[in-house]
Amino acid sequence: MTSSYNKREDEIIIRQSGINGFSIRGRRNYNEDFIAVEVFSENPLRMAVVLCDGVGGSEKGEVASRFIAQETIELFRNTEYELVHDKLVMGIADKLVEKLDEFAKTEDITGAATTWCLLYLQGNKALMAHLGDSRIYAYRRDGLIYQSRDHSIVSDMIDRGAITEEEATNHPMKNVISRAFEAGKGRSDKADKKMIDLQGDEFFVLCSDGFNPVFPKMKGQTPYQWDDFESIIEHCSKDEDINDNVSLLLIEPSQVTDNSRKSLDQKKVEEKASQSLKAVLPEIPPVEYHTAEAKVGFLSGYRLWAVVLVILALFWYFDVWGVAEWVKGKLK
Repeated sequence: MTSSYNKREDEIIIRQSGINGFSIRGRRNYNEDFIAVEVFSENPLRMAVVLCDGVGGSEKGEVASRFIAQETIELFRNTEYELVHDKLVMGIADKLVEKLDEFAKTEDITGAATTWCLLYLQGNKALMAHLGDSRIYAYRRDGLIYQSRDHSIVSDMIDRGAITEEEATNHPMKNVISRAFEAGKGRSDKADKKMIDLQGDEFFVLCSDGFNPVFPKMKGQTPYQWDDFESIIEHCSKDEDINDNVSLLLIEPSQVTDNSRKSLDQKKVEEKASQSLKAVLPEIPPVEYHTAEAKVGFLSGYRLWAVVLVILALFWYFDVWGVAEWVKGKLK
């Protein structure tokens, strides 16, 4: 189908084999969500998927979400972690909050906060972790096997029996979260984590809370049946029940191929980021080695050294500066 949806500057759409995602403004004027995906290797599979939802527009939540998502990718890009280690998620969260606090000192974003959803695949293992009310779902062909629990005020109230899930939908504090990454806080909130063995038929869904109203409208379909991806984007951009940014990532590890072995967040997202924000990871211009070669021409490499030696020999033979006579006089 041809979608009538028109993407804007601070919005992201990812289409790769086994990886589909988008982050759009919805009915808001700007986007505080951020998604990042990178496939580091394919055989064995190693990839990281991150979704963040910035908190508080006046407090630069869009900066916090972008920074945490990109720094998460950087941590996994530079290190292959041992997944069986119980303190892995805590260690990653501590590093991220340390980096965010350092960044806040120079960028005046103290108080900026973001949710965090992480899916890390390595070999036959899948690690999921989250902070806040952005969600992770894990499916197999026979149904849902994991759903993250929201870190929010209304979620805590439901657990205590103070309100029902139906009452939580319209509760005045439904958007107040109890855990997040917050700039200047000096410590990380405890992230929930879940690890599973991959069996080959898994399907993972990561989404911001803006996507929550869409789930009941999928008519009981599982993500395996969400084959019309463009219509989902268009629906989320126009649905009157959605008053928030909307981000969604659909990951089917068995379908990830060579076409996706590259960073999907860096270059594209840097181009789409708001021009009013400083780049968190500034782009370094490549060195144009071919330009230097073109200027030197045939005198490049060993040819240049050969010419220099010939010139020095000629100078010595014809004793241009009287050096040869001086040396001969000293040797007598």
